[in-house]
Amino acid sequence: MDRAPAGGGLWRGGDPATGRDFGERREAGDGIVAQGAQRWVDVVSRVEKAGAMLPGLSAAESWRLALEGFAEGTRFGSRIAGAIELGGWLEVLWADAPRLILAGANEGRLPESVSGDAFLPEALRERLGLKTNAQRLAVDAYLWRRRWPAARIRMTC
Repeated sequence: MDRAPAGGGLWRGGDPATGRDFGERREAGDGIVAQGAQRWVDVVSRVEKAGAMLPGLSAAESWRLALEGFAEGTRFGSRIAGAIELGGWLEVLWADAPRLILAGANEGRLPESVSGDAFLPEALRERLGLKTNAQRLAVDAYLWRRRWPAARIRMTC
């Protein structure tokens, strides 16, 4: 099937690759799954309308447009009260929590370093303009000092 089905489109025509027909399924409630399903239906409806105006639109192009349209509308929701948020070291500047647990800050991880690379020794990395251990240390020191300029830090092992 190289052309998008007329009138049936992506939603009612289903997936030509798997043969699954999505039909008129509806999700009950207002949960995140139901919201996502409704967004998908809205995007597919818009793509179907566009397909009616563009008779040469193939099924593959219709799917690509629908997936891109759905991806553009994807956003992260707000945090749930009392939830524990997991972030990485690079997100530490934007952590607004009054207390922070820093896990995995082992030697070689914080500050990050590469030692004894047989193929790209430090001197060659520097000449090639690649990230060096000195630059890694500078980034980690900046993140640390920027996040905790004069804070009391309690460390446990």
